[in-house]
Amino acid sequence: MLLVELEPAIDPVVNERAILLASRLRDRNARGVRDIAPGYCTLGVHYDPLQTDLAALEQAIEREFAALASLEAVAARSAIEIPVNYGGEHGPDLAAVATHAGCSTAEVIKRQTGVSYHPGYVWYILRKQLGWTWQRPSRRAVERDEEAIEQWVKQRWPQLKKEPGASTR
Repeated sequence: MLLVELEPAIDPVVNERAILLASRLRDRNARGVRDIAPGYCTLGVHYDPLQTDLAALEQAIEREFAALASLEAVAARSAIEIPVNYGGEHGPDLAAVATHAGCSTAEVIKRQTGVSYHPGYVWYILRKQLGWTWQRPSRRAVERDEEAIEQWVKQRWPQLKKEPGASTR
């Protein structure tokens, strides 16, 4: 693979150059080039070294890039909206994402949407506007031993209640 590194900057114009360079190189249909993958400020050119003249490929990349050097603006494109869903069939629950990221649920929402909510209001939105409920197990554990539980409640629980300091509130 040949890695083409453009200006090392987070700049929409640099990204536009990477995208256009990839497009122009694809249009050339160069022999042996398998794939062209633009990054934000890089371009990966995957090629077969047995079928590609590397020097000719490098010259083509330089010519195409030189033609884009004067680019100063980004082409207008329609926004691509990617929906974000949490929980159930859509992936991890919002709280699990927050725990994994080491932040609050409100912070996950802020990072995803750019909107900041007070933590107390987050639950209101989830419950009232989105219809979420507290998550509860839908069934009892298969491993649950009803006889052992019944025996513990009849024998051990009364002993614990009688111990000093035990409180049932």
